[in-house]
Formats: sequence, C-alpha cells, structure tokens
Amino acid sequence: MSFVLSMLLGGMALRLQAAPPTISADEMLDRVVAQLPAQHIQAKGSLFVRLRRGIPRQTYTFTLDANWQPPTPTVTYTIQDTDAIPLESLTFRPNQEKAFTYRSGPDLEDAPLPDLTANIADTDISWLDLTLPFLWWRGARFVGEESVRGFHCHIIEVAAPENMPYTSYEKVRLWISSEQGLLLQAQGFNQKGSPIRRFWVQSVRQIDETWMIQTLEVQQTNQDQRTRLQIDDVQTNVSNDL
Repeated sequence: MSFVLSMLLGGMALRLQAAPPTISADEMLDRVVAQLPAQHIQAKGSLFVRLRRGIPRQTYTFTLDANWQPPTPTVTYTIQDTDAIPLESLTFRPNQEKAFTYRSGPDLEDAPLPDLTANIADTDISWLDLTLPFLWWRGARFVGEESVRGFHCHIIEVAAPENMPYTSYEKVRLWISSEQGLLLQAQGFNQKGSPIRRFWVQSVRQIDETWMIQTLEVQQTNQDQRTRLQIDDVQTNVSNDL
C-alpha cells in the first residue's frame, strides 16, 4: 500500500518547532537506514523523463534487488529499456573495500565505474541518488531545521569521503523528518559549493514497520526537464542470494 507523505501519520499532530536533536547527525543517518525494509526485497519500477510542463521525453524501466540491513547490506539497480533489455547495472555494498560494481550492455558485462553522479542514460538521476551511499558516510553535521511538506525536518550535511570514487559531489544536504527519521529531500553540491541536483520524495511505501520510497522526483540545476522514479511492484522475503 502506498501512502502520500502528507497523510503518512494520519491524524497525528506534527511539531513544526521541535526540540534540538538528542542524537548526533551520524546517528540520525543510522536512523534513516534503520527505517529501510528489513527484508530482502525485489522491486520493479519506471523512470519517466519529462519536460517541466509535463511533456513526456523518455521512459526506462528498472529492477531493484536490495537487502539494506546488516551484516552485509547489498543493493543492485538494473536499468532497462521499455522492452526490459538491460542497459547498465550497479551494485552497492556499504563499508566494503570494493563498494561499487558496475556492469553494462545487454549481457551486463563487468565494466569500469562511471562517474557515479553523472546522469544515468537520458534521465536526471545518478547512481548515487539511487543507491543512497551518503547514508553511510560519516562526519555529518546539523545545519538547520525546516518544514518540508508539513513535516518538521532536521537538515544535515555530510561530506563525501576522500576515498569516494568517481563522484563530483563534494557534499550532500539531507532533510530528515525529526519525528519519523525519513529522508524527504536531498541536494548534492560540487566542490565550488554549487548545487548540482536535488531530489524530493513524493510518496513512500510501508513494509511491515519500515518504509521505502515509492515515488521520487529528481531535477538537475538549470535544466528544463525532471525525472520521476516510481516503484510499481515489490516482492518481500525473497532469497538472500544476490
């Protein structure tokens, strides 16, 4: 079942001016990870590229194979064309020496890692926006508070690790709901401090007591198009063999 964010808590009153957080910024990132589904899931979805006025430009499909929780979180996204022919795939394993594995072509052969913040195909979304590795980065700090879609959020900034490969993100700014620990919005910045891309969550999906993104909008700075990610189908408790 999908829930629009404005109805996420039903009639529960939201605090627009919450007390200062009692946990560190890194612990708040851990809280977001803990809200991700505990089960191994497989999902299918679509990427809709359209102009600002809603004019369709391109459509892709994707599959997601994910187990976000310890001891060995692993997430694989595979991008396909509308005939379900694979185009490229990325596997992310947090805190591993080889955190990213990239494959491309219809046979998904091993290939060198691309720029993880570059556009995937003709979309506005990047591999970093899909796999969310910044939730595992350390050294985060609180930089403010703001209401997003009626939810009070703590704003956190976290810098990319020095050993982070193939990325033009110098830092990522995250809006996390103070009550629920959900990531509602994020923005990536380059080394000059200029925003490159932002995404915002439009709806989420509940799986038991945890949550995953159902619909996500992504837009690059100064571009006339945006991309919507939409999860269409989710299967839970699948085999743990990735």
